[in-house]
Amino acid sequence: MEFLPVVASGTAIAISLISLALTSYNQYFKKPKIRILVSDQMESWFTPDNEWVFNIGVTIFNDGAQYGVISRIVGRITSEYFEKPVPFRWRMFVEHKNVDPEGASFTPFGSFAGWAYTLVIPARQAVAKTVQFITSTPVNLQPGVHTFEFAGFLGDIYVPNATTCLPIELNQDQVERFSEARADRDTRVAKKSVRLRRNSVTDEW
Repeated sequence: MEFLPVVASGTAIAISLISLALTSYNQYFKKPKIRILVSDQMESWFTPDNEWVFNIGVTIFNDGAQYGVISRIVGRITSEYFEKPVPFRWRMFVEHKNVDPEGASFTPFGSFAGWAYTLVIPARQAVAKTVQFITSTPVNLQPGVHTFEFAGFLGDIYVPNATTCLPIELNQDQVERFSEARADRDTRVAKKSVRLRRNSVTDEW
């Protein structure tokens, strides 16, 4: 029975070493692990060439112990009347400002805040940005459910590290409002936009 204290002591040491290794891994060595969350609504309009543009809030969480570098966020829009998914890509970061004098009126406007080349997410933190996306092909918009699928990529990895989706149902009135929500060909600025919301979202709880 004299070996029991030795066994107990050895077991305690082994558990301590394993605990130390796990703690060190989680604090210092765990690779970046990202999650993507998009807001429940977007502001959208069309280009003169019928490309679909939309600004949406994107929050990226890094659950790892090392910095994560998002090299791109891309996606696709699917709908029952699309022959195939419509791809989109991130284009720029946007900041919202009131362009009218303070106290005169409230005219919010999204201004350019930098090209969307990369985005650095510190360890165990989150970064929130308003991001502008644009489709790679023209879109012939019709009423119905449209699902926006987002995919985030870390570094030079060619498979997405995080995905999420946003289903939005457009009615006929919203589709018709896009006839005025179009960017000018010369200035590339749209004076109007259409606000779209996630399916089944209400202001009650």
